[in-house]
This record gives sequence, structure tokens and C-alpha cells, in this order.
Amino acid sequence: MITSKLRLLAGPLFVGTFAFACSSVHAQEPAPAAPPAEVKPNPAPVAAPAPTKPVEAAKPAAVPAAAPKVEPAPVPAKPEAKKPEEKKPDAKKPEEKKPETPKPAPAPTKAADKPKPEAAKTAPKPAPVPAVIFKDKNLEAAVRKQVFAKRDSKEPLTIADVENISMVRGEDSQIADLSGLEKCVSLAQLELAGNAVKDVSPLKGLKRLQYVDLARNQVADITSLGTLKAMQYLDLTGNRVQDVKALGEVPALTSAYLAGNQIKDASALFKLPKLSSLYLENNQLTSIEGIGSLKWLGMLSLKGNQLTNLAPLEPLKGLRFLFLENNQIADITPLHGMLKKDMDGERRFAPYLNLYLKGNPLTDASKQQLEELKALKLRVD
Repeated sequence: MITSKLRLLAGPLFVGTFAFACSSVHAQEPAPAAPPAEVKPNPAPVAAPAPTKPVEAAKPAAVPAAAPKVEPAPVPAKPEAKKPEEKKPDAKKPEEKKPETPKPAPAPTKAADKPKPEAAKTAPKPAPVPAVIFKDKNLEAAVRKQVFAKRDSKEPLTIADVENISMVRGEDSQIADLSGLEKCVSLAQLELAGNAVKDVSPLKGLKRLQYVDLARNQVADITSLGTLKAMQYLDLTGNRVQDVKALGEVPALTSAYLAGNQIKDASALFKLPKLSSLYLENNQLTSIEGIGSLKWLGMLSLKGNQLTNLAPLEPLKGLRFLFLENNQIADITPLHGMLKKDMDGERRFAPYLNLYLKGNPLTDASKQQLEELKALKLRVD
């Protein structure tokens, strides 16, 4: 133990003395100084007796020790500067990758969330504006009154809105186009008098339509009305109708108001088994042949035509009102005979008939017959 300590002490002392000696020697002796540095590790045990000397020499050793210039030895310590090799902070650089870890990649995904508004764009799909059902705004206004949910709004009417309405009223509303009414499949009553309607084809196929009032319009072609098998009431007063053949296909018809048209032949109407009211005044009729088949006829207006022969009326025992004013009637013999016969017999219809004959060129004989009927207390004017 002592020897090892001595070695430790001798080592630096020896090195110090040696360095001091070297500093006094000329610079030419560096080479021999190197070998003793290598050899002295071996003779180090021999230096054991020199402990006292190093103690004394320790004082001068302090001088060289103060000479920091000898500390080139620390130069090898520069490798200690390798401690910068501890650039473990460089290893921390991977830690700098931590900013890479918060990869804002998710953020783009948030941007990917922005397609959600695209979903919102799909949301307005309910916004597809329904196709316009009624081209005529005045007709649409009339229909809207029957759609209670939208009566006071401006929301577009849909097929669902109109398919269940049963009635449309729009008198004197400047309606010209009936397009769209074909969607009103439950329509039973239509009142559009006093408009400018020309085409009634949109009514074709409305199986539930029973009441049609198109008086004072501009209708000429009524072919489409022949498909309305449920129609019971028809008013086409004051239109431009010439041909009424289509109405012969409507067996349910009970009331036909066709006054003020251009009808020359009404024979198709005389086949309707349920017809009870027939208004044909102010047309261009010259004959009513076949009218006797209308057994249920109670109201007949033929005024304002060009009739001359009343014989076809004899079978009509159910008449209550008969308007014959302003025709070309000269002879009322057929009418006089049927009425007098009933008055003298069963009195089943003559006492209840209201007869109007003003404005006809009656013969004197017919005038006399007329006075006889009045004497029987018949209602004759």
C-alpha cells in the first residue's frame, strides 16, 4: 500500500523534476527525454527511498505546477471535449420529431369534415320546387282557396295538395286555361262561370265530376265532356257550342243548360233517360223531333229558336214549365189537344203546366185555342 502511494507521489514528482530539468536543457534534447518517460514506469519501484526528497522537492514542484503551460497534457483532455459527442441532444432531435407527431394530418381530416356541408347541400333536396300545376294564375288562386293549409300562403301547390279537393269556384275571375285541373282527381263540383275558357279537355277523365258550370265562357268543342260519366249538371249557357253529340254519352245527365249557343241539332240530347231540365233557348233549332222520349222532362225551354211544329211535345205529360216564346209557331193545335184532353180527364199534368207562347205568329184559330185554354184556368202566357 505504501509503495503504491509512493508510486503515485513519485510519478508526478518525477515528472515535475524531469520537466524542470528539460526546461533548463537546450531544446536539442527532447528525444532522450522521451525514452526515460517510457522507461521510468519500470524503475518506479526503485525510487522508494526518495520519499523525503519529493517532500522537499514538493516546494519547487509547486512552481512547475503553477506553470499551466505544462498542461498541454490536458490537450488530450480535448478528447474529453468529446463530451460534446454527448450530442445526445442530437439524439433529442428525434424528440424534435415530436412536432412531427402532432402531424396536423388529422387537421386535414377536419377539412375533410367540410364535405358535411356537401351533405347539407343534399339536405336542400326537399327544396326542389314542385312543377307548376296551374298555368293560369287565376285558376290557381281559385284552387288555392280550397287547399286550407295553403289558403293564405304563397307556397307552390303540389299534386298532393289538389288531389283531394272536391270543389273549385272561380266565377268571373278572368280564367282562360283549365290546365292542371286534371290533377284534381277528386273534383266533383266545378263553378267557373263568366271567364274566358275555350278548351275543356283538361276535364277529360275526371270520373267524379258531377257538376260543371262553365256558363258565359268561349267553349266551342265539348267532345271531352262526353267522358264525364258521372256528370249530372251541365251549364254551358252563353258559349259557342254547335255540336252536342258528345253529351249523348253521359247517361247520368239530368240538367243541361245550353242556352245562347249555336246548336242546330239537339237530337243527341233526346236519348238521355234521366234528363229532367233542358234549356235550349236562343239557339238555331228548327226541329225537336224525338224529344218525346224524355219521359222525366219537367222543364223545357225552347224560346228564341225557329220552331214551327209542336207535335213532338205531345208525349211529354210530365212538363211543368214550357217556354216557347219567340219562335215561328203558327199552329198550336197539337198542344191544345193534349192539354184539353188531360183537363177533361185525369188532370194529371195540364193543371200544373206553365205555358209561355208570346212572340209567335199565331193564326187566328190558334189564338182562339189559346183563349179556350185560359178559360180552363190553365197557366198560359
